[in-house]
Amino acid sequence: MAKLPKAINRNEHPSMTEISALPKGNYNTIITKTGYEISDNGKESIVFTLKVIDGEYKNRCIFASLTQVQPLNPNEKDLDKAQKNKDIAESIGKKLLNSLMMATDMSVFEDTDEFLNKMVEVKINLRPATEKYSERNEIVSFSEYKGDTIPPANSAPKAKAWANVPKQTEANQEDMPAPGPRPW
Repeated sequence: MAKLPKAINRNEHPSMTEISALPKGNYNTIITKTGYEISDNGKESIVFTLKVIDGEYKNRCIFASLTQVQPLNPNEKDLDKAQKNKDIAESIGKKLLNSLMMATDMSVFEDTDEFLNKMVEVKINLRPATEKYSERNEIVSFSEYKGDTIPPANSAPKAKAWANVPKQTEANQEDMPAPGPRPW
């Protein structure tokens, strides 16, 4: 829970309107957020938030969820079809991840945070609206960033609290306070 310095009155803020999808095309972006998610049904995805860094849509975000493990659909009666859909989802996710790794010149990674602040060009298409979802963007490829825009200074992720603590050495051991609790 967080105590706010001032009460917030919804009548003082405009209502949110639906944000439309970006037009189909190529966008220069910077990766601002990463993660690894496992859904309730067991789908495992590497997720990214990319911020457009130039042009008409500067500062708009594009979201990517690259499926790595797709469980069989338990509602699908045709097991061959379920397996085919699983294989397609995993293949697309792994190919897109490979495309992103090539675009950022990474051959191996162990932590999704290694992608933070990497600049890439993203090609997106539009996925048509369905009964359940409005029209939305779909990343179809990543490629090497070729622009000359330098990422904004405030785009870097905030350092973890413990990352700025001076390293204790024999020389400064007497001056250093005892270590406190870990922030996690």
